Amino acid sequence: MTSPAQQTADTRPRSEDRSRSDHSPALKKSRPFAGRLTVLAGILLLALSLRLAVSGVSPVLADMAAELPFGTISTGVLGMLPTAAFAAAGFAVPVLLRRLGLEVLLLVAILMAAVGQLGRALASDVPTFLVLSGLTMAGYGMGNILLPPLVKRYFPDRIGLITALYVTLLAVSTAFSPLLAVPLEQAAGWRFSIGVWAAVSVAALVPWLVTAWAEHSRRKISRLVLQPYLPGGLEPVQPIPANSTPSPIGPGGPGGPGGLGVPAPGAPATATARAVTAMPTAASTTAVRVWRSPLAWGLALVFAGTSSNTFAMFTWLPPLLVDSGMLPPKAGTMLAYYAILALPTSLLVPLVAARLRNPLGLGLLFIGFYAAGYTGLLLSPSFGTWLWITLAGLGQGTFALALLLVNLRTRTTAGAGALSGFAQGIGYTVACAGPLAFGLLHDVSGGWGASFGLLGAALLLLAVGLIIVGRPRYLEDLPRG
Repeated sequence: MTSPAQQTADTRPRSEDRSRSDHSPALKKSRPFAGRLTVLAGILLLALSLRLAVSGVSPVLADMAAELPFGTISTGVLGMLPTAAFAAAGFAVPVLLRRLGLEVLLLVAILMAAVGQLGRALASDVPTFLVLSGLTMAGYGMGNILLPPLVKRYFPDRIGLITALYVTLLAVSTAFSPLLAVPLEQAAGWRFSIGVWAAVSVAALVPWLVTAWAEHSRRKISRLVLQPYLPGGLEPVQPIPANSTPSPIGPGGPGGPGGLGVPAPGAPATATARAVTAMPTAASTTAVRVWRSPLAWGLALVFAGTSSNTFAMFTWLPPLLVDSGMLPPKAGTMLAYYAILALPTSLLVPLVAARLRNPLGLGLLFIGFYAAGYTGLLLSPSFGTWLWITLAGLGQGTFALALLLVNLRTRTTAGAGALSGFAQGIGYTVACAGPLAFGLLHDVSGGWGASFGLLGAALLLLAVGLIIVGRPRYLEDLPRG
């Protein structure tokens, strides 16, 4: 006597048997990245490229003066270009994503970054350099927004791990590009120093060209055999009703017990396969109305608070330490140390937070690190400096947490793209004004107390955002206007 499920399995076509066996839990456990190594290389190379050109110009700016005489205004514009371009990309990408698709838009972004980097290395005047820098930053800004939906589409079963890897590479490129800029300039000139990073963008282009060709081939095959098509060769996904009750993917999120890739205790052997295929990965054509979503505004507050604090420290930490009596070379070393501290948090935070039902406690811990570090820098900048900067640097873990939450709070690639664009667009818009307001408050008050008060207010906004977005729910489940 066979059950209905067994009868169905017995009558299933052989081709479907082969398709489903490829996604069996045992095979996924032994070969978790089978068929996705090219995409993984593309994501990691893209992440590595996204900060190299951002932080590699300022160390050689003085050596550029003989050929490109930057003044106060042009230097200020150059400093604001990254955050301004990242903010603009945040608002533009969701619209472009619906019209062009994920892979095509990504190729456009990488090409913009590579062409802009090479072009500005050959620029003969300041306006041309600024325009091409804007093109570079626009490409990088689009890449920033597209990384979370890329992880959502191709690695729905490894969100925590892949997020940890790419955020770590973002931190690596941010920290080490300034350290290599001057040696490269001394060896081959400033044009080589700022243009060489285009090679990483070109390298990132290769796996995505391969992926785009493979996706094109799969689409053609799916039309020939009249089978549903999904990116990356995943199985067809059952749609989730819009009025369904949201629930976390397992008690620990995507990386925890019962989450994607790990069956819950006592669950049948096919639980993992169903969990993977229950997460939609194809981009929806329906616009997600993020402006009306409290969850989206909560995550926007998280990005705004994080970006304001980070960019203010990158801009003003050396002047603050020099003002307290520290020599400029040591102040520069302290800034490099602050940047390097993002490495351990970038690697560990997504792995830990993906296993938490509500990561609010972890986020509040990082806010406490920020607050303790700022208090020490304000009250005793010349004594215990290493400790204060260590604490403030560990606070940067909120950035990795914010990027992870983009995928933990969405069901689809389209939702991840919309939420990533909106939250980062708002966040980088605020970040444009953060360093400027920090400096103006110092000039007006004659001290650093008011400036740190501003950062304290940004931390409060960050805490409010974490409270809103911490509770497990999904953007697509909220009512649409």
